[in-house]
Amino acid sequence: MADNDYDDSAPHLSGSDIVWHGFDGADWEIFHYDGVTKGIHQVTDNLYDDLNPMTSEGNLTWRGSDGNDFEIFFSDGNWITQLTDNEFVDQNPRISGNSVAWMGNDGNDNEIFLAVNIPEPSTLTLLGMGALGLLLWRRRRTVCIVKCLILCAAVVSCGVGQAQAAMQWAENGHFYELVDEQVTWADAKAAAEQMTFLGVGGHLVTLTTDAENDFAYSLLPELGLAWIGLTDNEAFGGYESFGQPDFKVDGWVWVTGEPVDYTCWGSFWNSAGEFVEEPNDFEGNEDYGLMGTSLESGAVAWNDQTDSLTIPYIVEFDAPIPEPSSLTLLAMAGVGLLAYALRRRK
Repeated sequence: MADNDYDDSAPHLSGSDIVWHGFDGADWEIFHYDGVTKGIHQVTDNLYDDLNPMTSEGNLTWRGSDGNDFEIFFSDGNWITQLTDNEFVDQNPRISGNSVAWMGNDGNDNEIFLAVNIPEPSTLTLLGMGALGLLLWRRRRTVCIVKCLILCAAVVSCGVGQAQAAMQWAENGHFYELVDEQVTWADAKAAAEQMTFLGVGGHLVTLTTDAENDFAYSLLPELGLAWIGLTDNEAFGGYESFGQPDFKVDGWVWVTGEPVDYTCWGSFWNSAGEFVEEPNDFEGNEDYGLMGTSLESGAVAWNDQTDSLTIPYIVEFDAPIPEPSSLTLLAMAGVGLLAYALRRRK
């Protein structure tokens, strides 16, 4: 499975997924073998040891050092969240689905802790400062984190909206919306083209400049991923890019038919110490573009992926900027609401 110059240890098998911790030449990191794609993915890449991973239904948990002691971490393969942040050692995590239990010290002795139905970071954003305020107020108490996670899961089950409101980018007047639904690229394309905003139809986002790319990226939660309207699949007007003279442009098409003059493909060092440039068409079936955060630079980067991956997507509405009179009315309404709110507080 692994074949490199460093030690790999503590494998855990669940279904077709295997996780383990491996030495990268500096410290121990977490690796994941996906039995569906037959690929190995380095989950962590930091300056501290990450150890003893467990996996269940595609989700992972492990104990990792934060520079002071060991804390518990969770990942669904797309994002990573730190479940604990305290002054004591947390260890021996066990996972079932998207719930994690572990042993932690409460200052007196070891106790068992549980986080159930762990939500995505975007869900925490939707809940606002209420739950986050409580989390930050008592962030040194592990038990508070568990309570917040349970609260988040309960609110989600009661029907909290899954999509952010469309945001306007001033430079072109277009509106952009992150739809927080887990879908394939083809389904995202079809859904985007059924959406309207201000009477204008939508499409998967097309990105033509660094500034527009940065704006769209700002809609994502931390370490989030989202489909963009880029493909080299023949069914959607593209052709195989791998092996082309300029594989970062040749064969790729935007869903709107506009030329591919701008790209932001990522790159990384794999576990074998090889430098890999995207798009790399891994195993010959990665035909769809997504945006996320580069583990190398920490900045926005694109990657090509298969249509079996299910992640959120960004919709663009080529809507005109409202007329000045409309903006004036909106501003007056906003001032009125603000004044009303201030009077209510007195």
